[in-house]
Amino acid sequence: MKLMQLKRNQFYLFLLFTTLFLTACGEENEQSASFAASIEEVQSSISGDNDEHEQSASFAASIEEVQSSISGDNDEHEQSAPFVVSIEGMQSPISGDQAVVVTARVDSGINAQYEWLLDGETVATTQSYHFSGLADGNYTLMLIAKDIDSNHQVSADFHFTVTGRSNQAVFFDYGSKWHYFDDKQQEVANNWMNTDFDDSVWQQGESLFAYGKSYQYGTDLAEHFDSDQSSQNESQYYFRKTIHVDNINALNDMQLNLRLDCKAVIYVNGQDVARTPLMYKHNQPYTPSVRPDEGTEFNISIVIPASAFVEGENTLAIKVVHTPVDADEGFYANVFDASLTNVASLANNIDGPYVFYRDEKVVVKALTGTEVLQQSYDSLEDAKVTVILPDNLGQFDVELQKDFTVEPYLYDKPEKFFVTSDIEGNVQALVYMLIQAGVMDEQFNWTYGDGHLYNLGDLFDRGPYVAESLWLFYHLEKQAKAAGGDFHFIVGNHDFMNLYGDWRYLHQRYFRNPGLFGEPLIGLYGDDTELGRWLRSKNIMERAGDVLFVHAGLKTTIIDAVESGELKLEQINDYGRGHMDTGYSHYKNEDFLRYLPSRLYWDRSVPYGEMSQQDLDRGLMVFGADKMLIGHTILRDEQDVPYNRPVHLYNDKVLNIDFPHNDNLAEGYVQAMEFENGNYYHFKASKTQGVTRTLVEPSTAN
Repeated sequence: MKLMQLKRNQFYLFLLFTTLFLTACGEENEQSASFAASIEEVQSSISGDNDEHEQSASFAASIEEVQSSISGDNDEHEQSAPFVVSIEGMQSPISGDQAVVVTARVDSGINAQYEWLLDGETVATTQSYHFSGLADGNYTLMLIAKDIDSNHQVSADFHFTVTGRSNQAVFFDYGSKWHYFDDKQQEVANNWMNTDFDDSVWQQGESLFAYGKSYQYGTDLAEHFDSDQSSQNESQYYFRKTIHVDNINALNDMQLNLRLDCKAVIYVNGQDVARTPLMYKHNQPYTPSVRPDEGTEFNISIVIPASAFVEGENTLAIKVVHTPVDADEGFYANVFDASLTNVASLANNIDGPYVFYRDEKVVVKALTGTEVLQQSYDSLEDAKVTVILPDNLGQFDVELQKDFTVEPYLYDKPEKFFVTSDIEGNVQALVYMLIQAGVMDEQFNWTYGDGHLYNLGDLFDRGPYVAESLWLFYHLEKQAKAAGGDFHFIVGNHDFMNLYGDWRYLHQRYFRNPGLFGEPLIGLYGDDTELGRWLRSKNIMERAGDVLFVHAGLKTTIIDAVESGELKLEQINDYGRGHMDTGYSHYKNEDFLRYLPSRLYWDRSVPYGEMSQQDLDRGLMVFGADKMLIGHTILRDEQDVPYNRPVHLYNDKVLNIDFPHNDNLAEGYVQAMEFENGNYYHFKASKTQGVTRTLVEPSTAN
């Protein structure tokens, strides 16, 4: 009984508060009076002395009367109902210099007043609101609409993001002003690139800066060359610009676009943040290199990380280094111009990754097809290295190796092995070949058991996917060793050329891509990189039982040196690895024995038939072999058509297995060579005819 009375009292309180609410919302006095009377009757029924049944009946009747007073069908009550409000014209994110106009929309028949609030502050009281110039960040726009007739108000809000509006003062276009130093009579100050350096004594001018060429605009630079100077001398010019960052938290990576001939170092606030592809290695004053397309200008884009900048004033400093092509003929012009913009689209541009060891960090850089990846890790174990392959071939993760030991060059002949050569950056052909041969599966897992895989050099040059091809071999090598097999990389001449800086045959994208993440070409495979360390553990010559593996062939001079004992077999690979950083040609006059190993990866005496059978036999004997496998040279028939098979030479003592992989794949097939059960087989995988393995027949000529 008491419990029921308590509940009824609670209901009475509810009715009381409802009355107050309706009164506050402007209901007519008649409604309020009727409602109050109903409440009074309910109160009386609660507190009366009737029995429980009478009280229940009285209470139900009172409720019915209250409900009737609330839900009456008068027009005044219908007008007081809430209305709908919405914001039109809003979107997220808002980017660049985009201006936005938003408009309030309410139900028809509503006489509304409007108030716009941005992050809680009133910004307008009109039906439409126009805004622009917001800094980057996250915002909330609120609209409050009030019905003047009923005094009702309704709100709507919209959460949005602004990007690309802050830090507009950072960007500049070609033709901008720079402070510059071009005085060949004086040395530039050591701290010229630092923020605290006073460049007020330097000259100031608008780009394009040039000498040796005539332009209708820009600033002439002082010429540093005389016609009798050597073409190996270099001129150096220095440029500085102050740029302002007003919101470091909203700063994104930026793209520095350079027009120059021929190389440059970029500093931000005194730090060496990027080098153009033809520039020297980091922390080295000079690295010999051979320039492609000499005498031309280069348009290079470099992605500068936002982390290089600070909020407020920053100094962008650029050192331009120019080597004249031919001073005797007057070809020593130089140009420099630059712009700083948002990063351009990187759609479908895949390159890398490249792994560097710097300042006790593991630095991973790559083009992923959507972004420039630049990530630092504290250890090898933490490093995330993912190789993305083109043409939807897939991707795989690489586990970095702590140490590399020099591979042995003498070992027993494997019972089975697969040999390819001269892939030249054609990772599509390589992937198809290895899958069809059963060396790996489509998930890039080793499936060749205790077999051995050989690459006879020239993975570099001509093709566009060199790094990806290297990583695939790197990835398979560890798996092969774990399965009782192995992988062998015999270094070829084009591999060497890329390590010591001769880029005459390099695919053009490598003169563009490294600049995007600020690395010089010469540093991509340096001894402070993972792939560079790995390559420096490889050999130029290996002998498996009675089979000699080299890239190019033999030369009588190296045969003579080994036969006489002047050059030891165990020295050949050491001397060869020494060519990776310095090249080989200077040894020809300085240290001939150190020069001779280059003949194993350069000389074509054997494939061109310029060596006698007697010298070839003698060469195999001094190297302890009965047969030699080579790549390097695509052999052709009398009609200049490449042989579509491995070619035996020198009474079957030499087997050439170089194939035009790019042309073959375009026609739907790949080729290689296999050894199994004591026989050599021509491997061919065709997308229309399947896989064939044909016994390599003995030679009837040569």
